[in-house]
Amino acid sequence: MDIVPGLCLPPCRQPAVGWYRSVLRRTDVLAPWWFKIELLAAVFGAMAASVILLVAMFNRGTAPQIAAEKGQAGLARHDSLSQLANSARFR
Repeated sequence: MDIVPGLCLPPCRQPAVGWYRSVLRRTDVLAPWWFKIELLAAVFGAMAASVILLVAMFNRGTAPQIAAEKGQAGLARHDSLSQLANSARFR
Protein backbone atom coordinates (compact mmCIF):
# COMPACT_ATOMS: atom_id res chain seq x y z
CA MET A 1 0.00 0.00 0.00
CA ASP A 2 1.58 3.29 -1.12
CA ILE A 3 0.69 6.02 1.34
CA VAL A 4 1.65 9.63 0.75
CA PRO A 5 2.78 10.96 4.13
CA GLY A 6 1.10 14.09 5.36
CA LEU A 7 -1.87 14.01 2.97
CA CYS A 8 -5.28 12.93 4.09
CA LEU A 9 -8.84 13.22 2.91
CA PRO A 10 -11.05 15.86 4.56
CA PRO A 11 -11.69 16.02 7.44
CA CYS A 12 -8.04 15.63 8.30
CA ARG A 13 -8.23 13.71 11.53
CA GLN A 14 -6.40 10.56 12.28
CA PRO A 15 -8.04 8.52 15.00
CA ALA A 16 -6.07 5.86 16.80
CA VAL A 17 -7.96 3.05 15.02
CA GLY A 18 -8.57 3.10 11.28
CA TRP A 19 -6.56 6.24 10.48
CA TYR A 20 -5.24 4.61 7.28
CA ARG A 21 -8.70 4.89 5.70
CA SER A 22 -8.49 8.69 5.59
CA VAL A 23 -4.96 8.87 4.10
CA LEU A 24 -4.57 9.51 0.37
CA ARG A 25 -2.82 6.76 -1.56
CA ARG A 26 -0.63 7.32 -4.59
CA THR A 27 -2.95 5.13 -6.64
CA ASP A 28 -5.88 7.42 -5.75
CA VAL A 29 -3.97 10.52 -6.78
CA LEU A 30 -2.58 9.11 -10.05
CA ALA A 31 -5.64 7.02 -11.01
CA PRO A 32 -6.82 9.32 -13.85
CA TRP A 33 -3.33 9.41 -15.36
CA TRP A 34 -2.49 5.70 -15.48
CA PHE A 35 -4.01 5.15 -18.94
CA LYS A 36 -2.02 8.05 -20.39
CA ILE A 37 1.16 6.90 -18.67
CA GLU A 38 0.77 3.36 -20.03
CA LEU A 39 -0.04 4.67 -23.51
CA LEU A 40 3.02 6.95 -23.55
CA ALA A 41 5.21 4.10 -22.29
CA ALA A 42 3.95 1.89 -25.13
CA VAL A 43 4.60 4.62 -27.71
CA PHE A 44 8.12 5.30 -26.43
CA GLY A 45 8.83 1.56 -26.33
CA ALA A 46 7.68 1.18 -29.94
CA MET A 47 9.84 4.13 -31.00
CA ALA A 48 12.90 2.70 -29.24
CA ALA A 49 12.34 -0.71 -30.83
CA SER A 50 12.01 0.84 -34.29
CA VAL A 51 15.25 2.81 -33.85
CA ILE A 52 17.09 -0.35 -32.76
CA LEU A 53 15.66 -2.23 -35.75
CA LEU A 54 16.69 0.52 -38.18
CA VAL A 55 20.23 0.63 -36.79
CA ALA A 56 20.51 -3.16 -37.12
CA MET A 57 19.24 -3.00 -40.72
CA PHE A 58 21.72 -0.21 -41.54
CA ASN A 59 24.64 -2.16 -40.04
CA ARG A 60 23.64 -5.31 -41.90
CA GLY A 61 23.45 -3.36 -45.17
CA THR A 62 26.80 -1.63 -44.80
CA ALA A 63 28.85 -4.59 -43.52
CA PRO A 64 29.47 -6.14 -46.99
CA GLN A 65 30.40 -2.74 -48.41
CA ILE A 66 32.89 -2.10 -45.61
CA ALA A 67 34.45 -5.54 -46.10
CA ALA A 68 34.76 -4.95 -49.86
CA GLU A 69 36.37 -1.55 -49.30
CA LYS A 70 38.91 -3.05 -46.89
CA GLY A 71 39.74 -5.73 -49.45
CA GLN A 72 40.19 -3.18 -52.21
CA ALA A 73 42.35 -1.00 -49.97
CA GLY A 74 44.57 -4.01 -49.29
CA LEU A 75 44.86 -4.69 -53.03
CA ALA A 76 45.78 -1.05 -53.66
CA ARG A 77 48.55 -1.11 -51.05
CA HIS A 78 50.16 -4.46 -51.97
CA ASP A 79 51.33 -6.11 -55.12
CA SER A 80 49.20 -9.17 -55.83
CA LEU A 81 52.11 -11.23 -57.21
CA SER A 82 54.78 -10.63 -54.59
CA GLN A 83 52.62 -9.41 -51.69
CA LEU A 84 55.10 -6.58 -51.17
CA ALA A 85 54.03 -3.04 -50.45
CA ASN A 86 53.57 -0.78 -53.46
CA SER A 87 55.99 2.05 -54.14
CA ALA A 88 53.23 4.55 -53.46
CA ARG A 89 53.39 3.46 -49.83
CA PHE A 90 57.01 4.59 -49.54
CA ARG A 91 56.41 8.14 -50.75
